[in-house]
Order: sequence, then structure tokens, then C-alpha cells
Amino acid sequence: MYMLPTAVYDTILRGGFSLFAIEWMLSRFLCRARAKMAINTAYTAAIDCITVEGTQK
Repeated sequence: MYMLPTAVYDTILRGGFSLFAIEWMLSRFLCRARAKMAINTAYTAAIDCITVEGTQK
């Protein structure tokens, strides 16, 4: 487990994690290249969510 700031951790738990879990489940059924793309998509979306959350506060 990486050490993350509480706000980042909360954001991932609330929004990013569910998206990542969905992407990960989908990636299980795809080839590795597409799995990488799915994980990158989830990661980017989570970072965008965190950035927006931070900007709004």
C-alpha cells in the first residue's frame, strides 16, 4: 500500500476506485495491450477526479 494523503485516499475510495475496479474487471477479458490501456484510462480518470476535487476546495 502506498502512503497517500487522506484527501487523495478518500477520493480514490469514493470515485476512482470503483471506476478502476470496473476497468480492471473488463481488462481481465481483454488482451494485455488493451488491459494496459484500460488501466491507464482508469488512472487518468482518477487523477482528473482528484484534480477537480482539489480545485473545488
